[in-house]
Amino acid sequence: MSVLDTASNIKSIRQIWFLISGDTLGGALDINDAYGEIIVTVQAFRIGGAGTCDIELQTSDAIGGPWDDVFAFDQVGATSVLQNKILNKQDLKRYIRINYDITGVATVVPNARIMYYPTLSPVPVP
Repeated sequence: MSVLDTASNIKSIRQIWFLISGDTLGGALDINDAYGEIIVTVQAFRIGGAGTCDIELQTSDAIGGPWDDVFAFDQVGATSVLQNKILNKQDLKRYIRINYDITGVATVVPNARIMYYPTLSPVPVP
């Protein structure tokens, strides 16, 4: 059963939203208390200028890195991006972050949501 299948049970799901503008490496999110699947949703759109925005999910054993790329989302150019990625916590290290890299003079509005079950929460049984 996926976290998305039981998203209506909001009390047992931890959700973290990020709203970032401009080039950024994002803050490190400690997923040590995550259980099972982690869902990353990225939405981004260009509101002006020319250029692109590359969005990646990265993971590390330490807040200060080094950081490894896990997944690259679709590039934001003339079209918007709305993408979900479901990952197994066991395939990730302790920390994750979203990396936005804007090229050119694009004005991009990206945001991301990360959802997972904390280990102390009851996980619904199918």
